[in-house]
Amino acid sequence: MKRQNQEKPSPFLSLESHFLNTFYAGIYLSGKDMVLIAHAHDIDMPLKSREIILKTLLNTAQDQNKLQGVIADLTSLIQERIKVLTIYAHDFPQAAPFLQTLIQKSSSSALLLARQLKANPYE
Repeated sequence: MKRQNQEKPSPFLSLESHFLNTFYAGIYLSGKDMVLIAHAHDIDMPLKSREIILKTLLNTAQDQNKLQGVIADLTSLIQERIKVLTIYAHDFPQAAPFLQTLIQKSSSSALLLARQLKANPYE
């Protein structure tokens, strides 16, 4: 008989897959970015693959009741990147259509984080 992995699926599966795919997220969140956010909330996080870091960050933050702060910091990071993209779009008009697409996707990512926080029954 095959032994199946009975690991409980993450409640953040859609959020994780969204941020791991830059095409949908519009921005790239590096492992270092996520580790810095984890350390700001006293979550011990080794520097590993982005997928493991993101899963661990969100699940640990929820377990330690720090999810609201982590999501606020992620949203703040996204807003900073949107500001930079807006400046680039203004400074480089030929790249503006492409950058506007990234800005729109990044804004949608920030809204996705806000929805995730509101949908969390533990907050």
